[in-house]
Amino acid sequence: MLKQIGDSYRKFRNTFRYLLGNLQDKPAPAGDIKMDDIDLWALHELSILGKKITKAYSEKEFHQVYHLALQYCTVTLSNEYFDIIRDSLYCDDTPGKRSVEPYNRRRDSTLKALQIILEHLQTWLSPILSFTTEEIQRIYHSDQSVFENRWPDASQYENEEIALRFKKILELKYQVNVKVEEMRKKQVLGSTTEAIITLPEGIDLPSSKEDLARYFIASEVTIAGEKLLVEKSNQPRCPRCWLHKPLQPSGLCSRCHEVVQP
Repeated sequence: MLKQIGDSYRKFRNTFRYLLGNLQDKPAPAGDIKMDDIDLWALHELSILGKKITKAYSEKEFHQVYHLALQYCTVTLSNEYFDIIRDSLYCDDTPGKRSVEPYNRRRDSTLKALQIILEHLQTWLSPILSFTTEEIQRIYHSDQSVFENRWPDASQYENEEIALRFKKILELKYQVNVKVEEMRKKQVLGSTTEAIITLPEGIDLPSSKEDLARYFIASEVTIAGEKLLVEKSNQPRCPRCWLHKPLQPSGLCSRCHEVVQP
């Protein structure tokens, strides 16, 4: 029991560490900005979590707060969202440089979502993780305690259209991952970044091929044939983002080549 509680606390702590670490170099943009679909999905899930947590507190079901927040951190964030946005955070346009579209906007969108998630989670969890959330508060708002924060209302981020679209995307991603795992067992693939995903013709695409490749963490998504196929790319691996793409004379893929230019 104690080990399980300790593991759960470490999940909360590591989630906050991830959020703080990625916001350390550059704060999220101020004001409203156009946000990517994947970030809107994470915020939609946050809004659903907020409703359930507020209800659990009002009914003094504190164990439900713990379980709901843990599920959000483990499943929604760690297993899906953080995995998808890693490429954007590490390889898209960086702070302090001239902007390269669309990579600067995509990274700003992700930073904005991370900031919103951090601010909401730390206040929602402050009654049950008092010392940890107070330490987080001191990093960004040292002039007041976390217990002086207004209770966050995330209902503005509820978006049923995005929720339905990502339900389809995640169902499709599950099918892709099953195929990828089969390829791994055959030692044909090492990771999804080596893969080209071919979707059957006539499929109702829930997003663009480029976005689907990002969500699947694959090098490319194409449309052909009558069934789902996963193949190993014959393109070289970009040493910066590890995606398999045609390389520029600099030895980097076109995205990385643009981003690293002085």
